[in-house]
Amino acid sequence: MTHKGGIMNLPETDSEDELPPGWEERATLDGRVYYTDHSSKSTHWVHPKTGKEKIIPKSSLPFGWKQEVDDEGKITYVDTVNNRKTFTDPRLAFAVEKNASAGGTKFRQRFDSSSTASQVLHGLDLSGKIAIVTGGNSGVGYATCEALARQNCRIVMACRNTAKAKEARAKMMTAIQHLQPDIEPMPCDLDSLSSVKRFAEDFLSRYEKLDFLILNAGIGMPEYGFSEDGYEKTFQSNHLGHVFLTALLSERLVVSAPCRVIVVSSEAHRTSFLTTRKLTERRLSPPVKSEYWGTMAYNDSKLCNVAFAWWLQRYFTTHGAPQVLCFSLHPGSLVATNFQSGWWVLRLLYALVYPFTKTWEQSAATSCFAATAPELAEFGGSYLDNCCVTRCAAVSKSEEFQSKLMDLSVRMIEAKMGPNSCRFAFS
Repeated sequence: MTHKGGIMNLPETDSEDELPPGWEERATLDGRVYYTDHSSKSTHWVHPKTGKEKIIPKSSLPFGWKQEVDDEGKITYVDTVNNRKTFTDPRLAFAVEKNASAGGTKFRQRFDSSSTASQVLHGLDLSGKIAIVTGGNSGVGYATCEALARQNCRIVMACRNTAKAKEARAKMMTAIQHLQPDIEPMPCDLDSLSSVKRFAEDFLSRYEKLDFLILNAGIGMPEYGFSEDGYEKTFQSNHLGHVFLTALLSERLVVSAPCRVIVVSSEAHRTSFLTTRKLTERRLSPPVKSEYWGTMAYNDSKLCNVAFAWWLQRYFTTHGAPQVLCFSLHPGSLVATNFQSGWWVLRLLYALVYPFTKTWEQSAATSCFAATAPELAEFGGSYLDNCCVTRCAAVSKSEEFQSKLMDLSVRMIEAKMGPNSCRFAFS
């Protein structure tokens, strides 16, 4: 991202969407896009070049805009920031193609690997929205928090280290103090199921809704060891703790719908060798060091992330809450982990690859896209990479694998926290 004179440079629009000379794009009150040819004084529902129809997603106006209706019923849009008026709905910039054959919307990629979180969120007003971001004090989590806060979203940073979380908040407040952001750090150690429970209870007692639950925190290939609850650290921090947190917040998610759950995974999920048959507590949480391999523990946990998002979407949808949308994603960079502190081969790989990896803000782009993009409404459960729906490992979409994973996860949590302690909204 570059700035010149305070103006952010945004990606250029797709040339095939450019209208011929003399054409204009407008929208009806119900969000249907139409095209006016001033030379022939005619209107058309389909784009003159692409031959496709478009609709405007049902969302609020961008930040700083308001709608006015005069005495004659004419609608104008007021840009209060730049003090100008227009008859053109500013949401036309976010119009998506209408898939007439399927009766829904067709996904079309608007951003790519070079896009930043700021570009993804450009023009959105998230006033009144509340987001929880685990691991929000550093790296991708910090960039995600700052980008959302810049659009007036209230941020709860769920972090293990309270001191570092407060430092991160102070840094963020200084960077965007002119926006008067609402950012609150709260302790949440995923290595401790009791800490997760305390966080959830504290949040539920103070916040009436939850719009974005971004499960971002994670660790990569630590030395072999156990959590406070006696489970292997990688598995609990990357998967089990987040499952428990989501279960505890699930009722609030349902009443807050439409809302979204974002599970930050990794392309490493593709290199897990887990199968439904191999899915056991011993495999996920090896009781002895000789059965532990840091790389595979990480890969397994990332596969669990993807499968969890699919299961969660299926669960909410089948219980009548399809507007709780769930996604998993790859942030797009090694910088999202602590590979550089692991095995010497990985340290060497990290040193070689690092110059070509994404910046933190680029890595946060897909998380912000998953949380806010209207075109994802029909792709619940999907795995995203570079702000685009993409294929994931086949086993993660297996309902048998998902169900076995979740049965095992709930059983492991309740073994430590007591019977019925990990129940989702409709249980």
